[in-house]
Amino acid sequence: MNDVFSLWLGLSPEMSIRWGLTLLHFLWQGALVGALAFVAAKLLRHQAAVVRYWLNSVALMACPLCVALTFALVEVPDDFRVSALPESTAVSNPPGPMANGDLASLDVPYPILSAMAPAANITQNLNEATGISAATVSSEPTFQWLPVIAQWMTILYAAGVFFFLIRLGTALRGGQRLRAISRPMSDSVLLELVRDQAKRIGLHIVPVVAYCERIAVPTVIGVLRPMILLPEC
Repeated sequence: MNDVFSLWLGLSPEMSIRWGLTLLHFLWQGALVGALAFVAAKLLRHQAAVVRYWLNSVALMACPLCVALTFALVEVPDDFRVSALPESTAVSNPPGPMANGDLASLDVPYPILSAMAPAANITQNLNEATGISAATVSSEPTFQWLPVIAQWMTILYAAGVFFFLIRLGTALRGGQRLRAISRPMSDSVLLELVRDQAKRIGLHIVPVVAYCERIAVPTVIGVLRPMILLPEC
């Protein structure tokens, strides 16, 4: 199943590791952006509401920007690149003389087997003849688990983004339905109170206030055209 999702998302092992490193870096980047926005909101709590609105909007837009810049600048370490290579490549193209010929063409000096010859000398002679060192053999499986973890991390992150996008779209669609069945407020006294409050908090546009029978508490809907909905008395 992991291979199916990776193929569908176009994730090679190296690309998965690149995305995994990007998401790990975004943990501290997102925390830093949130902390800076929190401190700035505290310092600007006496400013107009539009200032605080743009502050939070810039903080939200900075998060995907951090992901895009980190993905463009992050570099996959060489050790991770080695682990990302297919196993067939490592077997079919070994280093040394075996890359240019097969075993039949090698002049392997067979060691003399005797009771006094240690097994380590036999292994060393074979490795020298084939051009494979003990360090190469032992270091290959060190990071073999990283591409798998990186692939699942990227798949889960993409699934989370897709889920929250669907949730946001559903909420916006629900807000449109509430707007369609709402009844505009006609009480001049309440409308004047709304204008005074909007002017006090620094709003340049007075939001529309309406009644809606589908809600139990006051609710604000809309992004570009916000509306305040009040429950029916």
